[in-house]
Amino acid sequence: MVAVYPNAAETSAGVRRHVAERGLTKTVAVVRDANGTLARALGATMTPQAVLVGASGKVVYRGGVALLARAVSAMLARRPVPVD
Repeated sequence: MVAVYPNAAETSAGVRRHVAERGLTKTVAVVRDANGTLARALGATMTPQAVLVGASGKVVYRGGVALLARAVSAMLARRPVPVD
């Protein structure tokens, strides 16, 4: 899992602080995407937003973070991924 920070106004120190406050340091990789290249490539349109990429490299889920666990479970079980 990767947390992408696409806001150009966010500083590296601000991202580090947010990651530490949320306890993400041991659970996810963090990318500061100041120019938004990765976010645009994944079709992200808001934050927070979850994007799940399958083994083929295609986006299989793009939507709310709250439904991410359900989307991952469906993908791993080779069932249709729910749409947010």
